[in-house]
Amino acid sequence: MELIPALIIVGASYAGYLLAWRRVRAGRGRRRGPDPAAVSAFDYDALEGELEGLAQMRPELRDRLIEALQRSRLADAAQPGPARVEAAHRALGALKRVQELALEAPGWSGLAAHLDVQRLSFWSLEEAELSARRRLRRALARHPEAPSLHLVRAHLEASLGNVEGAADQLARALYYAKGDPFYARPIVASPAMARLRPALDAQARAVLEGREPLN
Repeated sequence: MELIPALIIVGASYAGYLLAWRRVRAGRGRRRGPDPAAVSAFDYDALEGELEGLAQMRPELRDRLIEALQRSRLADAAQPGPARVEAAHRALGALKRVQELALEAPGWSGLAAHLDVQRLSFWSLEEAELSARRRLRRALARHPEAPSLHLVRAHLEASLGNVEGAADQLARALYYAKGDPFYARPIVASPAMARLRPALDAQARAVLEGREPLN
C-alpha cells in the first residue's frame, strides 16, 4: 500500500533534480558560449521594411501590426527579469491578433519566437523553449533562408547554454545575411566566438570593417 506513494515521491524528486540540473548546465553554457545579450538583437529594420507589404495584404490590420511592433520594441528595452517577461507577454498578446499574417513575411514570422526567448526565465524555461521551437519550425518551413530566424534560434540556444548550437546558428545567420553588418555584430560582440569559431569571428570582423570576408 505504501509502495505507490513512495514511487511518486521518488519520481517527483528525480524530476526536480533533472530540472534543477538543466538550469545549472544552462548557466554554465551561457558563460562559455556566445553572449545571450549580444545575440538577443532583433532585426527591426526588416520588420519596418516588410510592414507596408503586409498592410497592403490586410489594410484593416495595419494598426494592429504597428501595435505589435511597438510593444515588441518595449519588451526588448525592458530590464531583464520580471519586467521583460511581462512586457514580452503583452507584446505576444498584441501579435496574436496578426500572427497568421505575420507568417507571410520572413522577419515578422520570427517575432513571436523572439518574444518567447525574451520571456525565458527560471520558472518558464521548458514552456517558453517549446513554444519558441514550435514557432521557429513553422517560420523556417516558410522562410528557411531568413537570417533573422537563424539569429533568433542562436539567441534561444545561447540562452539555454547550448554553445555549439548557438555558434552554428550564428554562422547560418551571417551566411544568409549576405554581408549585412547587423548579423556580424552579435558574433564580434561575443568574446567566446573568437575561441569557438575563429574563422567565423574573422569573417564577421571583415564584414564590419568593410573588407572582403574570408572564405
